Amino acid sequence: MQLARSLGCRVWHERDDFFVEGLASARRFQHFDLDAHLDHRMVMAAAVAGVAGNGCVIHGASTVSSSYPGFFEDLAVLS
Repeated sequence: MQLARSLGCRVWHERDDFFVEGLASARRFQHFDLDAHLDHRMVMAAAVAGVAGNGCVIHGASTVSSSYPGFFEDLAVLS
């Protein structure tokens, strides 16, 4: 939820259901700061969203090395 909200998406839940209203295009993603809370998956998702959108700052990004040490190098090649 935190990442989707950081991008500017509308997010809500109703009982056990979780909803995200998208922005139609990654170009509409806001620049954002995100604390990854030592979750390597959040780091990778946020980095891809930042590259596709308007950039980001990821606190705790080094945790990605636990599962994919070359992630940022590979992402740089793609972007």
